[in-house]
Formats: sequence, C-alpha cells, structure tokens
Amino acid sequence: MNKVMYEVWGEDTFARESYLVGTFKTREKAGKALEASEKSVLDQCEELRDTYWIVELTPEREKERKEWERNQEEQRRSKSDFDYSHLCGLISRLNSKLLEVVVQDIKGTITDKEVKLLEENEKVSDCYDSLSFQYIRGVKDEQCCLVYVEIGFKDEGRMSTSCFVGTPNQIRRQFSFKRGEKFVCRIIDKMIIDFF
Repeated sequence: MNKVMYEVWGEDTFARESYLVGTFKTREKAGKALEASEKSVLDQCEELRDTYWIVELTPEREKERKEWERNQEEQRRSKSDFDYSHLCGLISRLNSKLLEVVVQDIKGTITDKEVKLLEENEKVSDCYDSLSFQYIRGVKDEQCCLVYVEIGFKDEGRMSTSCFVGTPNQIRRQFSFKRGEKFVCRIIDKMIIDFF
C-alpha cells in the first residue's frame, strides 16, 4: 500500500522563498500545524505576512520532487561554475597592482582618495565577468585604509563584496604576494558559493 504523507509549506512573502514547515502522517496533524503557523504570523503586516498550505505527498509526487530538486541543483552548479586557476591568475594580477598602490600610499606619492583596480574575465563559461579591488584612503581617523573586494556576476549584473580595514602596513601584510593571493582566493571562492 502506498503511504501518503502531508507536508505543510510556507512562503516568506518578503524573501519570496518557500520553506518546509513539517511533514505529517495525517491530514489532521498537518491541518493543526497549518493553523498554528498561520496564527504565528498574525502580528506581521498583511502585505508581508507569510502564507501556508498543505501538500499531499504521494510516492509519485516525492519522486517528481526529487528529480526537480536534482535538476535545480545541476542548474545552480552550472551557473556557479568557474575556472579556479584562471581566477587565481586574475587575483595575482590584482594583488600585485594593489601592493604597488599601498607602497605608493606609504611613501606619500599618491593623492587620490580612492583607487579602483579592475580585471575583466574574458572566459565566457565562468559565472563572473569582473573582479576588482578598491583601495580607499583615510578612513577611521585618517590612519586606516579600506580595501573592497568585489566580484561582478553574469547573473543579472549582480555583485558581491567583502572588505578589509587596516593601516597601509596591515593591508600590505594581509595581501602580501602568494600568502595574500591564497587568502583572497579563499574569500572569493566563499563569496561565489554563498552567492549561489
């Protein structure tokens, strides 16, 4: 005999994401969970209030869902794919340029408050099209500088950023050549994973 289960699902209206509230053996238990979930959001404003519903989960529907989830994961992986060694090459070039700017700052030979360093990614199969460092002088009592690491994704032109604050000498140590490149590669790899 095929066993039917009941799932209660909710949708976060603000984030536009669905989530599983729980799986139940009977429709009655699922109904109670649905009612409790609806009561729990009554204090939210009506336009942004989460909504809930029950899904009858038959073995056939569960099989279809697993196939759909597998396809979604494959699509996500293909969208987030990139050549790691090529990324490391771009980072190496950016690191060298950044360290030159930091040395100029330490010597007092640059006057620009902000310096943007950009590397375009020409690999069409990668999930991102640009990588940049932005060096901003004179933050936090004029003693520190800020480095924004930004990756531009091909997915609707969206960006992801991370930043580092320190004195020019601290930034120089953090981004120093091979050690710095590995550090930034780990950060950007995590940014890509988190984005997708």
